Amino acid sequence: MRIATLLGLCYVRLGRDAQAISLLMPLERASPENFDLAWALGSAPIRAGRAQEGLERVEKVAQQGRSAEAYALAADVYIRLNVFDRARSNLDAAMRLDPQLPGLHTLSGTIMDYSGDQKGAAAEFQKALDANPNDLEARLRLGALLYEQRQLDPAKQQLDRALRLDPTSSLARYILARVERAQGQLDAAVRDLEKAVQGDPEWLPPHIELVALYYRLKRPEDGAREKQIVDRLNAEEQQHKATLRIITPTLPSH
Repeated sequence: MRIATLLGLCYVRLGRDAQAISLLMPLERASPENFDLAWALGSAPIRAGRAQEGLERVEKVAQQGRSAEAYALAADVYIRLNVFDRARSNLDAAMRLDPQLPGLHTLSGTIMDYSGDQKGAAAEFQKALDANPNDLEARLRLGALLYEQRQLDPAKQQLDRALRLDPTSSLARYILARVERAQGQLDAAVRDLEKAVQGDPEWLPPHIELVALYYRLKRPEDGAREKQIVDRLNAEEQQHKATLRIITPTLPSH
């Protein structure tokens, strides 16, 4: 059991989540109090996109093992599920256990931003960056927040630094393009949007932005081509919604 658990944790650290789940799932019943095993079986499905499947195990590790890391991961999942009261309660627990745990200020800023406290969110993102200048998510979120406040030059500075951290980030390119468009730098915005769709061809918003900019720049053929892509992606999204049969469990509010 110990060897299998250690191997499963290695798989988790390596990002080989399917192997971790396949190895450890048959062992769970035999060792219900093994928090390392529960952590691996909770965090692996979350990273694999199955948040609901892993959340209960992660919260068990957080509460019974008094793990700040597990509380922080649970808070992150609840943010993605738009359950912000549970996100805040888990985040507060993580902060009580280990206020220096990396990423907590970024999570706090994200919750504040979604709650409408933009000033508090900006302060939290800045605290995250003071502690770790390489926190990509904090830079992206701060850049997006500054753009929404129309602080365009500071937003661009944050996004330029984000792209130095990860030149492949389609999200950074997309937000930067919106800043450039607001500054009247339409050609630069188009170049960044084109890079964004190259990195993530099925992501709809950059294609929509490109349609408008191509026509504005008197490039009707490019605009028509992008419009076809937008129509296809919209149709696929509607078809997916029409055929989806998954019922998501309702999460408790307290």
